[in-house]
Amino acid sequence: MRKTDIVDFALVRVAEDNLIARLGCGFSQLAVELLDHADTHVIEAAQALLASDSLQVRSQGRSYLTLPPEILHKMCWRIVAALELLSGSHSDNVIHNARALIASYDEAQTAPASARKIVYFLGDENRAALSNPHHAGVYLFVAYLSADLNIGHDHILRLLGFESAFPMKVMLAAAGFPEHAALQTMIDLRSQKLSVREAALFEAEYTHFIPEMARQQICDWSSARSLFLSSGRT
Repeated sequence: MRKTDIVDFALVRVAEDNLIARLGCGFSQLAVELLDHADTHVIEAAQALLASDSLQVRSQGRSYLTLPPEILHKMCWRIVAALELLSGSHSDNVIHNARALIASYDEAQTAPASARKIVYFLGDENRAALSNPHHAGVYLFVAYLSADLNIGHDHILRLLGFESAFPMKVMLAAAGFPEHAALQTMIDLRSQKLSVREAALFEAEYTHFIPEMARQQICDWSSARSLFLSSGRT
C-alpha cells in the first residue's frame, strides 16, 4: 500500500497522535461547554465530536472511523484483494462485508467534520477559545486554523508535526496570533521538542512575519502538497 495518499494519511495520523499526547489526550473542554449552546447545530456537532473523540480514545487510534471515505474505500478493496490472493479463491462473504462497512460509514460523524461544523456556526465571538489548543482540543483548534487559513485539516496536522518549528510559526503568524499567544501555543504543542535555540529564534523572528506574506507562503505549500498527492508518487 505504498500509494502517496495512504502514506500521507499514515504520517498525518502520527502527527495527530503526537499532538493529542502532548495536550494530555487533547480532550475538548470547549466541546463540553458547547453542549449548552443556544444553536442546535452547535450542540449536535459538539455531541458528535465528543462521541467520536471517545471512540478514538477507546480504540487507541485504530478505529476505521478515523479514515476519510476515499482512503477507507481504497484500503477495504485492497484488503479484499489481499485476502483473495492469500486464500486463492473468491469470497462473496468478504466482499459483502467490505461493502457493508463502506456503506455504514458516515463522514459527518467523524471528529474533523464535527469540529468544522462547530467552527462554522460559532463565529468570531469564540475566536479566543478556538485558538487555545488546551481548551479547544486538537480537532477544534485545527478546524479553526483550517477555516481561517483555507487549507485542509490534514495539511495543518502535517505542518504542526514537522520537526522544524518554522511551519508552525508561519501558520500562527498568518492566522494573526499575537506574539505571546503564539509562543504559548508553541509551548503547548511542542513541549517535548521546543529547544532553547527554537525559542530564541521565535523571539527574534516572529514579530517580523507579515501575515499577508505568511498566508502566501502557506498557499504555496498547499499547492505543492496538492500536486504531490495527485502525482501518486511516494
